[in-house]
Amino acid sequence: MRVSGLQAEMSWTNSLEIDRIESGKLSIDEDQFYVVNDGQSLRISNTERSAMNVNKGDVLFSIVLNDAAAIELTLNESWMDAQVYTSEGPKAIQLDKAVSDSGLLLVLQNIPNPWTTSTVIAVEMPLAGEATLRIYDMHSRVIMTESRNVVKGTTTFEIDNNKIQESGMYFYEIEIAGQRAHQKMLRVD
Repeated sequence: MRVSGLQAEMSWTNSLEIDRIESGKLSIDEDQFYVVNDGQSLRISNTERSAMNVNKGDVLFSIVLNDAAAIELTLNESWMDAQVYTSEGPKAIQLDKAVSDSGLLLVLQNIPNPWTTSTVIAVEMPLAGEATLRIYDMHSRVIMTESRNVVKGTTTFEIDNNKIQESGMYFYEIEIAGQRAHQKMLRVD
């Protein structure tokens, strides 16, 4: 795919200190991003001089953080649509992560969201051990719990309509070694 730029706002619920933004396939410099909302959102707007070939799995840019707390990173589309500009027109952005050896627990937004029959929650585990997924309803009641042994790195949890049968807004929490991170999801019929 030929890519000529992107725009996105990423938000987090806990306090983070961004060390730097590193270019990947896109050349991101300091005048193309800024931190807003008391340090809890990062806005990026980038236009390349010429379109470039980007393949699945290529890193467009990386955010390097200074602290080692659990992070809950989401795309925030209240200010602008999260899009990458391609030769076929704008395409929606999907967050990916590479937490590597930072010790951070990173829970990504479930895909798809909203969902009808099933959805997948991807988690970057900072270490191997027992991880627990809890899903809460809007009244903070636990409606599902799943624990399993995981390895360090990316782990996925699949949720289907047999596990969550009613439509509505839900919150999910992943916990490992005392670190917890949350996201929300929408189940529709």
